[in-house]
Amino acid sequence: MLKRILMIAGRGGAMSIDVLSDELGVDSGMVSQMIGDLCRRDYLRMVPVASICSGGCGSCSRNKSCGKVPGKGIAWRLTGKGQQAVAGMPYA
Repeated sequence: MLKRILMIAGRGGAMSIDVLSDELGVDSGMVSQMIGDLCRRDYLRMVPVASICSGGCGSCSRNKSCGKVPGKGIAWRLTGKGQQAVAGMPYA
């Protein structure tokens, strides 16, 4: 499951915990724990949503699930270690 989160993070963009939990088929509390674990292990780094997005929300495919929704969103980036891990995964 942690590998799937890394692969999703590797796609970039912002996504709410709820949307990510739906995609993974687990509850949002579990997703929060897994993201926290990946951050502690230096595979992911939390970032401000504004740093990964230009704000053109109307044309964005993720505008319904974006981290810009107050209180609902989360944004992250792969660290160098995370990028290396994803690069070594099949179908990455």
